[in-house]
Amino acid sequence: MKRKLVGWIMCIMLFISVLPNLAVSAGESWWWPCPSALSYSSGYGMRTYNGVTRFHRGVDIPGTRGSQVIASRSGIARIANTNNPFANDRGRCVVIDHEDGYYSVYQHMSDYAINDNVRVMQGQVIGYVGGSGSGGEYTYNAHLHFEVHKYSPNNALTILNLDWSQGVNTPVTSTDPKAFINPNAPRPSGEAPSNITIKANKTSIEVGDTVTFTYTISNANSRYVGIDWAGGSRYYSIPLSNSSGTVSYTFTLPGTYCVITEGSNEYGYNCCGGVYITVKAKEITASISANYTSIGVGDTVTFDYYINNATSYRGLGIDYAGGSRYFSQSLDQTSGSVSHTFTKPGLYCCIVEGYNTDVYNCSPGVYVKVVDSKPIDMTISVDETNINIGDTVTFKYAIIGATVKHIGIDYADGTRYNSIRTYQDSGSISYTFTQTGLYCCIIEGYNNIGYDCSPGIYIRVTEPYQSPTTFTTYTDNDSYRRFHTEITNLTCDAEYIVASYDSGGQLLEMSNSGISAGEGGCEMTLPKHSGEKYIKVFLWDSLKGMKPLTEVEKITL
Repeated sequence: MKRKLVGWIMCIMLFISVLPNLAVSAGESWWWPCPSALSYSSGYGMRTYNGVTRFHRGVDIPGTRGSQVIASRSGIARIANTNNPFANDRGRCVVIDHEDGYYSVYQHMSDYAINDNVRVMQGQVIGYVGGSGSGGEYTYNAHLHFEVHKYSPNNALTILNLDWSQGVNTPVTSTDPKAFINPNAPRPSGEAPSNITIKANKTSIEVGDTVTFTYTISNANSRYVGIDWAGGSRYYSIPLSNSSGTVSYTFTLPGTYCVITEGSNEYGYNCCGGVYITVKAKEITASISANYTSIGVGDTVTFDYYINNATSYRGLGIDYAGGSRYFSQSLDQTSGSVSHTFTKPGLYCCIVEGYNTDVYNCSPGVYVKVVDSKPIDMTISVDETNINIGDTVTFKYAIIGATVKHIGIDYADGTRYNSIRTYQDSGSISYTFTQTGLYCCIIEGYNNIGYDCSPGIYIRVTEPYQSPTTFTTYTDNDSYRRFHTEITNLTCDAEYIVASYDSGGQLLEMSNSGISAGEGGCEMTLPKHSGEKYIKVFLWDSLKGMKPLTEVEKITL
């Protein structure tokens, strides 16, 4: 009697152990949901990962990102509500009601291949392997998380505490999927897409540049050019209408990308080897100038700037000469003007700076010196102080701390003759004098605090000398010859000199006489029989010294 009872119990237990398969066998068998994968990576039940132990209500099937996920059995497919916390945690998720008391669940997919609430056939592609969702460590690697659940008639629309229609929170019983599927389970047979290639017209570009890809792919129902970050995550997909052709894409972010041609059909997914595209951030170029490079406290400087390719930030930076930041101001435009009023004395380095995704650059700095006094360090010099009307002199000057500065040219009595505006703190300026006179020249300037000027330098402007007309006569006696030189066409008051030289150029004698502008004469007496002599006329001016005017004649005494 006991043996019979034990036998019946064993039979009942055996029946219970195979009950799930018996329930399914009344309809379709279960197909392996990830045709490109060959095994499980994590099973059903309690597991510990990174120190966290919890119940794993399905199995993980590792797969190539983008490979096909198929319906394990036929049924009504629903796409998870992405506003539901469950769906956010599980990523892109499809649940299929097999209408015989079982659900199958497909999670973490990279994309869907179906619409919501549609009937799918066994083996139909419903999505693609990915790593979507906020499920922490479980979503870093591409895999399919697959679950099987049994339900009762009163919770037919509820799974994993998720009500797809009314928010009913009715428990659902999960079941170990390994009781239904295994790597040897049936899967689609046939040829996945083939003859897949891709080429790029350029592989190293800058942000904003466009790459044209040439591709081929055969036997694909759906086909894409997939652009992945070098780490593997999908950046962008370009749908393809034809089995071969070209497609272009403009890259907007720097980085390294792996670009593939990929496709799928009812028999599987396939892709080609990737071509790598390196996208560099555009180089930032910048320049800046200032209307003043030295000012007084309280004065305002206006900066003209230009900066391009700074997509994340651009701004004016004012640093102390030691490098620490004094002031920053963001800029909305790539070029323009911006002003700043300095409130502290010191030496400042001013730049325009910017950065984009991963590049920073700035302009060379323009230095601004701020003094807490009237303008300082004023000097002026000139290359010539005695000139003729129409002559040009060049002033060299320096001045620190002036927002307005001039070369001031005054008459000797102090009244202003002319002002020459200058915009630099040092340099040179030329000026042509058109009136005779004595002039006092200064460098002057003022700022927010006051006015000051340099000591003056004097310039004398006179009429230009013209060569006078000379005529020499002489009278003889026994021992001497007396020369008389008449000088006419004189343009100024000066002293004219008649001099004699021997044939070697040695000065023998000179006779001078002050002659007023107009005409006059000089005389010289030379001994006879003294050889060959030269007679010359000179002009002597107290400011200009001696200036030869003409060689009168060459004579033999």
